[in-house]
This record gives sequence, C-alpha cells and structure tokens, in this order.
Amino acid sequence: MPRFVRSAAVVLALCPLAHAAPAQPAGNPPATAQLATQTIPPQIRTVLERAHRAYAAASTYRDRAEITFDLRGKDSGGASVEQSSTREMEFWFQRPGRFAVHTDELDIVSDGATVWAVMPELNQYMQTAAPADLPAAAASDFVLSLLLQHRPATALLAPAGSDFTRFFRPGTTFASSRPETRAGRIGTRISGVTDPAMPGMGNAPFTAWFDDRSGLLEEIRIDLTTTYADMIAQADGQDMPGILRTVSKAEVVYTFTDARLNEAVAPERFTFSPSARMRRVEAFEFSAPGGAQMALVGQPAPEFEGTTMTGDAVSLAALRGKVVVLDFWATWCAPCVAVMPQVQRVAERFAGRNVVVIGVNQDRAGMEDRVRGFIEQRGVTFRQISDAEGELGRAYRVGAIPCTVIIDQRGVIQDIHIGGDPDTEGKLSERIETVLRGGRIHSDEALARFAAGADEHLFPEAGGATPAPVAVNANLIGEGPRTPGIAAAAGARLMDVDGDGRLEYVAPDFSGGGLVAVSADGGEARRIRLRGQRGYVSAFARATLGGTAGWVVAASENVGQSVRAGVRFHADNGEAVWTFAVPAGPGMVAQVPFVDAADLDGDGRVEVVALAVVLPESADPNPAANQAWLYVLDGAGAVVSARQVGNVATGAYIAAPASGAASGTARTVVVLADNAVKRYTFDNRRK
Repeated sequence: MPRFVRSAAVVLALCPLAHAAPAQPAGNPPATAQLATQTIPPQIRTVLERAHRAYAAASTYRDRAEITFDLRGKDSGGASVEQSSTREMEFWFQRPGRFAVHTDELDIVSDGATVWAVMPELNQYMQTAAPADLPAAAASDFVLSLLLQHRPATALLAPAGSDFTRFFRPGTTFASSRPETRAGRIGTRISGVTDPAMPGMGNAPFTAWFDDRSGLLEEIRIDLTTTYADMIAQADGQDMPGILRTVSKAEVVYTFTDARLNEAVAPERFTFSPSARMRRVEAFEFSAPGGAQMALVGQPAPEFEGTTMTGDAVSLAALRGKVVVLDFWATWCAPCVAVMPQVQRVAERFAGRNVVVIGVNQDRAGMEDRVRGFIEQRGVTFRQISDAEGELGRAYRVGAIPCTVIIDQRGVIQDIHIGGDPDTEGKLSERIETVLRGGRIHSDEALARFAAGADEHLFPEAGGATPAPVAVNANLIGEGPRTPGIAAAAGARLMDVDGDGRLEYVAPDFSGGGLVAVSADGGEARRIRLRGQRGYVSAFARATLGGTAGWVVAASENVGQSVRAGVRFHADNGEAVWTFAVPAGPGMVAQVPFVDAADLDGDGRVEVVALAVVLPESADPNPAANQAWLYVLDGAGAVVSARQVGNVATGAYIAAPASGAASGTARTVVVLADNAVKRYTFDNRRK
C-alpha cells in the first residue's frame, strides 16, 4: 500500500517510491483570466447565476464537506484492488469575510481582519492579516490552500462584485447539463472539463450537481482515471498481491451537505485566543522531516559518479568546491512534474555562479528515451542522470519524491527537502544563497534532533532474491466465489455485530478509515465506515456508551511528519462521538495495542480500557526508554484513572467473571508486560 505523508491542511505533494500511486498535492495557482470570456451554454449559465445569487444573499452559511478519493483496479495477478479515503471539514461563514474551517488536524479562523491557523496537536498557531481576495491568496499559501477544496467557500469569500465564474477554476469549459433528482429533490447536473487543483494532473472531466430550488452546490466529481492509469503504467511498481497495477477508476468526489443559511452563529466561532501552551510560529514546526534521511544533514554526502543523459561524465568528487543540488524525480510523479519548471528556473538563476543542479531520474530501466523526450519537450536544460536501479536514491535514503538535496562546497549535506509547493523556487533559492555565503541552514539543535531520529533499519541492505515457490498439485485446491475490494488487516475479532446471534469476522480496513466485517461462511462482506477516522486501526471493540451503541477504536495516524495515537468512539452511523489522544512528550510517539469496554467495578457504568505504549521517535533499543500505560476512560472519553504498568507491553484483555460469580462482580484487566502477566482491578469508589 502506498504511504502518504500528511501535513496540516492538505496532503503534501509527494510520490512514494514504493510504487506508483501518487499522493494528492496542494492546489495550483489559478490564472487571472475569468471564465466569463468563454461561451457558456445558456442552461449552465442559468444554474451558475442562480447559485451565485443564493450564496450572495446569505448573511451566514455553514455546511459539512467530505472529500473522497476512490481508486480501483487490479493487481499484477488480476485480483481486484480498491483503495479509498475520505477527509472531512466543517465550514462556517458570516459576512463580511468572517469564516472558520475545522478538520481533525487543522483549524483556520478569521474575524475578517486577521486569519489564525491552529494545529492543536502541535500546540502551535500562525497569525496573519486577512488578504483582500482570500481565494486568490489561497492559491499560493500552504495553509489557506485548504479553502480551494471547498467551492462554496471560494464563492462566499470572493471580493464584492465577483461573478458566478468564481465557482470553478480558470480554464474550466462547460459541455452539457441534464436534470437529475437526488433524495427526492430536483436538481441539475452540469459537466465539462476543469483543473482538479492537483499539480501535474492536467485538466480532467467533471460533473457538478446543483439543487434547483435552493440553488446550492452539493457535489463535484472529477474523473482522474486516465491520468492515474498512465502514471501507474509508467511506474516501476511492485508485482505483489494487493498492489495496484492497472486502474479502472480514479475519482475525487466533493460533497457539501447539511447546508444552513442565515442562521445565527456565535461570535466566538470567528475568533481565536491562544492558550498558555500555544506557541505562535511563522510556519508549523513538525518533528524532524524524513526521519532517518534527515540524519544525513551535516554529514559528508555519499559519493557518486556516472554519465549524464547527454553522455558527459559527472561525479561528486569532481564538483568539490561548488554547491551541488540534487533533484530526485520521475516522469510518473505528478508533483515532480509540477515543480520541475521551478527547479529549471533555479538552475537558470544560478547559472554562471558556483552552483550545479543535477536531476536524478527515478524512472525504471528502459525508459531513458522517454525521459529524454520528456525533458526536451519541457525545456529542461540542467544535467540529468539516471538512477534506474535506485542505488543513488538508497544512498541518500530517498523514500518519497520530489526530493532536493543541497550539498555545500566541502561535500557536506546542508539540507534535504521532500515535496513541493507553489514557492519551491523561492525557498530553494534562499537555501542555496545561504550555503553560498558559507552559512548553515539548520542549527546545532536541529542537527542533534535529526541525528537522534536516525534509524538505519529503515533502509536495510538489499539481500538476495528469494525464488518463488513451485506449485505442487495446485488443482487440489479449488477456488470459490470471491468478494473484491475488501482489504482486511491483522487484528481481527469474532463478534456478533448486529445482535442476530451470528458471529462475524471483523478486522481493521487495510485501506484505513474503518473496519471490514465478513460473515462466518465468507459469503458476505461489508465495510464499516467510521467518519473522520484515518490511519491504521490497531484495536477495536463494540460498546454502548451513554446510551449510544457503536465502536471504540484505537488508531495511529500522521499529523504532519509526526504520528499520534488515540482512542475514538464512533456511533453505529459512523459519526465520531469523542476522541482521546494519548499524551506523548517531545521526541516520543505512542501506540495503542489494546482497547475494550466493560463495567469494571460492577457499578452499572461501562468504562473504556486502553493500553498505550509511549516510546522514543528515535527507536531507542533500550526497553527502559519505553513506558506502558493503562488508561481507564469514562463513557464520555474523559480519563478516570491511569498508571504506568511497565516498559514493554504486548497486549491486554479484560477477564470474564468467574463461572457463577454474582452480578456486579469486578472485572480484572490482564496485561502482558515486562516478561510477566500482570493483573489490575479498577474501583471508582477509591477516589
């Protein structure tokens, strides 16, 4: 499965080198031309103008938005593969120019004069003056780019006098419209071609549905099937079961539901007051990016030598005395293609100075002619070398692209940067200038953090190939019907999910965001969606808390470059009821290998039990550096009690009452930790 690295409001522009499926990057800067210059079919113009009037007349507005990415196809063996993910946001608006956006990772708030961006997990916030044209500013601002994913927001926040064309990005063309009824409501679906706001993707077919009565936009679908199919076909993917190799569908769906107009909104919704723990920053500071890769910063750069694609000899040793910039990229990586013009401009800016820019192409062997044609067509003139076998990438520990490495005149690595954004040119140029002056990009403290986060086991030496097993009497094993699109991970439990007396095999959904349930005979399978849940589910249990039946889930997910772990309770309809984040200090991460719910002390109230292990990000092999904690939460997710139960814990369970035990008998929590079986009881009357 692809590993996507998330950062704040959007997914960073990265392509994981494990295989071809690219991450969804931040938006493109829109052009200044308006759509009004094109001829728009009258029926579509009527729909867009009606929507414009509806939003323009709203004094307040709020909705819930979902962004779903659905990717389907087959692996190298022809088996069906389905990968999907959903992100949610809540949006509030009040004239003039006040707004608030809430996601699991980031809040953006504005009172019309000031914009605050807040990441609670990091205890950090940013503060800037509100721009006159927020949608335009969002095109080049890392944080505000979240607004580009919410089309009603771009219409509501557009400056006075803007016309209906602000619903869609410049360059959008409209083809047709047709009536369509949704949930008993009459509406119109329009279609055409638009910019999906994903660098390197190019324009793609889209449809959008508007409610004829309210005029509001409720859905946009963008078809990226052709683009993704081409990317994956060109990539050096893994021929393994479950790894996508052909694409039948790639679609991004934006839905805007529960829209409410002209309702009162509390004034405090549009302002922010930092707590004493909050720290104001110029840019969000995540944990050391790149993990083990960043441990190379401050160290001598791995030597290399070879021949460029134009036949010239090149080596790092021969370039000593110059600043060398390595740009790792591939033709199938959309973010790489998107930032390539900026890297080209950097190479041109420093031409004639003591700087050399070298592209390190990661396309597979046999693609050299295609790569040469690619760079010629796009006017790329800085020298290029092929790393088809990945040797140079492994030496520089490149796990995702685009990736730039800056090496100083002495041959020491001064910076490694993963990803790209609309200001890659400016940021990269500034770092190069610093190195040219003999300065350092990272402080001693930063270098120490990078070194502490190194883990050489992330990049093991390649071993010998293992021969594939030979099928023996394969015809003795017959295959029956299969249910495609179900990817279950480890950690399954047998339980009666719906109370019909039949057990089901329930497991974490390997695609993330929920669970899968399979009937005992394997004949039926379904996905259980947990709204807002991302990352890997490590443990789960059924529970009824506060009269609400649902799922208690333990999961780990990315927040920026860090990993957080916690426990969430979701009602059966998938809605998140509460969240508990496991505390982990600086340089530490947490895991939750066990969660369950039961009435522990027999008082008629159900408690939630979670086992959490807190350990250093540096993967310190010393077990004493770990801490295993047992948490008891009440039905609302508040911590009732917690105690350290050891250093290394592998699991736990809640013991069943002894046979014949009286009603209300206390339950024992059994923990396997520190080479021992430990027993704990909970009694709320002790407080």
